[in-house]
Amino acid sequence: MSYKEKESATGGVNEILSQLEEQGWETMLCDVPVRVYDNPVSCGKPLDIGNPQYSIGWYPSEIVSCPERCFRTQATGSSMQDAAIDSGDWLTVETGVRVYDGDVVLARVDGEFLVKAYYEDNEGGKWLVPYNDKFSPVLINEEADVCLVGRVIEVCKGHPRVSNCDSRRIVNRFKAETTKPARALTREERLEVIRLVAPMVSNGRLWFAVCRAMNSSQKLSAKDYEDFCQLVAISVPDHEHLPDAKELSRMAVQSFAKPVFKWDERNAPVGGSRFAGYWNIAQRTEELMAQMREND
Repeated sequence: MSYKEKESATGGVNEILSQLEEQGWETMLCDVPVRVYDNPVSCGKPLDIGNPQYSIGWYPSEIVSCPERCFRTQATGSSMQDAAIDSGDWLTVETGVRVYDGDVVLARVDGEFLVKAYYEDNEGGKWLVPYNDKFSPVLINEEADVCLVGRVIEVCKGHPRVSNCDSRRIVNRFKAETTKPARALTREERLEVIRLVAPMVSNGRLWFAVCRAMNSSQKLSAKDYEDFCQLVAISVPDHEHLPDAKELSRMAVQSFAKPVFKWDERNAPVGGSRFAGYWNIAQRTEELMAQMREND
């Protein structure tokens, strides 16, 4: 890039920064190269950082004034959560500096790396302190193989993620609570839904998902299970896995005792792929029922 091209590019960046500042943003130009290590460091139990590999990232000079002494790495674990350092956060660490009481530091303990708070007690004892009551402090003394690598000068929050299952459950609950009660299906429509969903049912208990979806607005009684089993026998009499009313009723525990939109894998009688099987069948049943209503 020629000098004029560099000057033009710099001018464009400065103009963008000025516009952002006019709108109330606090801006910083990332113009300092810093090593970014792939290996995480533990905010929990000791973690061997192994043979570290790193790439180069660019950071503001306001944060990193001496790049040759700084590097960036990612935290893992929960021992510093009460100090607002969570698993997945990025830490900028400055090495070769003196650490003081109250600093958050990266330390090597018995050859492994930890992120903790540095503390000096009234008796002169030096400690590495976790900010989570589930973990214990580490005393720095002659018997401990401890080296203070550096202090954490910046914490950048990792990309937040939430459970898709939780989001789906929240949205489904909102839909159920804000939508007018749907028209009840006729007996013929229920028989047709059962026929269409039957190929997904690979064992007798999976019919519970169909039964629960068809009765999502009420608590199921013994008669509900018996009536449903009769419908299945009429709709698909040759099905390899016909339901048993007592077997289905045994599935109505924990979140499965509630309407489908309140099902939660963390509080269900089955988990993993088995939960997914029930959930997928229930969702397909609800889709088919909605299609029946749209055909009015």
